[in-house]
Amino acid sequence: MINSGDIIKSWKHLAAALPKSQANLSALMNSVKMIDVQGKTLVLGLASDVLVSKIDKPDQVEAVQKLIKDNFGVDVSIRCIVTNAKGKLPASVAQDGMVAAAIQHGGEIVDME
Repeated sequence: MINSGDIIKSWKHLAAALPKSQANLSALMNSVKMIDVQGKTLVLGLASDVLVSKIDKPDQVEAVQKLIKDNFGVDVSIRCIVTNAKGKLPASVAQDGMVAAAIQHGGEIVDME
């Protein structure tokens, strides 16, 4: 089982560890505003449909899956969503989780470190 807190803590390091040939993916990973783990699915929230469409491609998703497997030893599926405005909870966020509580109290996920 993988913990979203562990992934959030190492997200910037994972993005930075990508080879230069994957600079676009690294930039997209740095654009992720929300990370949640639901079962074996890693949910990545981005600010717009454009960003989601850029990262939600088989080669990009496979690269992120490989990063997670190499660093955490687990296989995950990845779902990319558009996160809503501050204070609004994306449907994919567990309504009773820590992320939900923070967002409902005016929090905004702005940094993954």
